[in-house]
Amino acid sequence: MSRVHRIHSRIFMAAAVALLLVGLLSRIDTQSATTIAVIAGAVLLLGLPHGALDLYIARRIELWNDTRSFIGFHGLYLLVAAATVAACILLPVVALSAFLLISIWHFGDDWAPLPKVLRLAGASAIVIFPVLGDPEGVAAIFRAITATDAPLPSEVPYPLILISFWVIAGAVAAAWVHSPYAAIEIALVALMAYVLPALVFFASYFVLLHSPRHILRHGEIAADLRKGLVVVGYTLVATLTVVALIVVLPVRELALSENVLRGLFIGLAALTMPHTLLLEYRSAAQQKNATATV
Repeated sequence: MSRVHRIHSRIFMAAAVALLLVGLLSRIDTQSATTIAVIAGAVLLLGLPHGALDLYIARRIELWNDTRSFIGFHGLYLLVAAATVAACILLPVVALSAFLLISIWHFGDDWAPLPKVLRLAGASAIVIFPVLGDPEGVAAIFRAITATDAPLPSEVPYPLILISFWVIAGAVAAAWVHSPYAAIEIALVALMAYVLPALVFFASYFVLLHSPRHILRHGEIAADLRKGLVVVGYTLVATLTVVALIVVLPVRELALSENVLRGLFIGLAALTMPHTLLLEYRSAAQQKNATATV
């Protein structure tokens, strides 16, 4: 782990501990429109920029190198995003389930030094532990995203909570052998997911850990001014796209705050799908090149 990555890890750890204290000592109202607006703004402004690097990642793996392939890459990228939006509208429950599984796979890359099974164990806490700690909040989010009357469970069976904590404790212990930093991060992510309201946790994880880590991993791409301006431009387009979805996808039965949530998560799903497929293609290409050179 480089010095910059260690500094970012320590900043995340400090912020995570502070958020845990806030979550334990006070009650965060996630039902207010103001809170949801702040969370949505943070995700849009601080979380989306990491996806704007996709253009240069695609260039590095030679998915485009001239005007024709540049247009073709964008066309395919937008097609995948549009198909994701359509799936979220037409088959919301199926699309949400697929999005959660893909998110676990994608978020596991935040702990790249670890074996794949430990990465997936850590990433699964991002999806599973909010259900254990805030089942009503998660159900409310699902209702907003799917625009259906999802049931609101009052509690999760204690044995399931106990098993989940033992599994993540085992993953943390195994991760410590490979990277103490990664082990502590996974432990803090699991605790945040359990203690904080689901919406606050997701935004905190996305903004404080996932997005900065991706940018640091590919930070040299946006090093020069011209590329940096392009990244800003793509981020602006992505942000406006999500805002447009929030505006054009309202459901009358849902409150304004729920409509904002629905548009936000559908927009994130639409941006995450092509982003994840691109990164998986890059990993496969790198493995193929490594095998060819052996």
